[in-house]
Amino acid sequence: MEKTKAQPVPSPGILEQLLTFVPFLVSILLLVFYAKEHLFAEILYPIGDEAADMLHANQLGENGYLLTGQYSLFSFHHPGPFFFYIAGFFERIFSAIIPTRHGQWVLSILFLNSVFLGISGHLFFNKPSDSNTRKTLKRVVFIILTLLFLETYAISIWPPHKLILPYLAFLTTLPLIAKRKFKYIPLSITLACLLIHGRVDQPLFTLPFILLAYLWGRKANQSSLNISEKKSVFYGLAIGLFFSTPIWIDLILNSPSNLGQITNLISRGPSGNNSWSEATKFILHYWQEPFGIG
Repeated sequence: MEKTKAQPVPSPGILEQLLTFVPFLVSILLLVFYAKEHLFAEILYPIGDEAADMLHANQLGENGYLLTGQYSLFSFHHPGPFFFYIAGFFERIFSAIIPTRHGQWVLSILFLNSVFLGISGHLFFNKPSDSNTRKTLKRVVFIILTLLFLETYAISIWPPHKLILPYLAFLTTLPLIAKRKFKYIPLSITLACLLIHGRVDQPLFTLPFILLAYLWGRKANQSSLNISEKKSVFYGLAIGLFFSTPIWIDLILNSPSNLGQITNLISRGPSGNNSWSEATKFILHYWQEPFGIG
């Protein structure tokens, strides 16, 4: 009896491949339209946290590098400079089009949030049985509804707000890792690193969840890691090491280091009470003001 040969899966056409980018384009267009007053205002004077951030970002022009994130009123900086480097890049590229520095920073967040929304939509709606057109429609509807829900949060450059969409994208990776789709580990760790760069409390809200999802995936299928899975784990660890580099360089070059100031303040709490309960209250403080908790 002659064996039937498996038919090769046809590769998607150019049009179907372009559909992948439609949700991102829809997102960036909607965000630009929504933020047009921020982008194209002739005069805007930064105040408060934004002014402090821009002064801190000036070190990029003065020194050529930046090792820490946004300044905190508790006398330390948040761990990493990722968002400052992106803002600095947009300042250089779009200074001739966007008249104010505020607008250039807003544009950088619009771009990043479109990427994060694209990732979330892609991972949420990736059912193999759906056609590319159906997936694209679902992703576009998801993006529109998400932006309607977030309103001004989606265009805000205030750190607690600009971490909402990357955290959403991060959460979408966890169920996939728990299903032993370990190829998403590098993406999950990348998103976790961006969140950690943005806020000091994010290691608590990212790294344990990645570990739990990984262990769940191993428990569901207890076979040893294959070569591809080992590579995914290795790439994820390498990405984590790369994003932690500014923290270690600052630790070596500066005394007291930013990491030392963070650990010292968390260990004693804002009121000086050296207890775990006080430290926990201090960490959760970062969620209270922007989201009305407590």
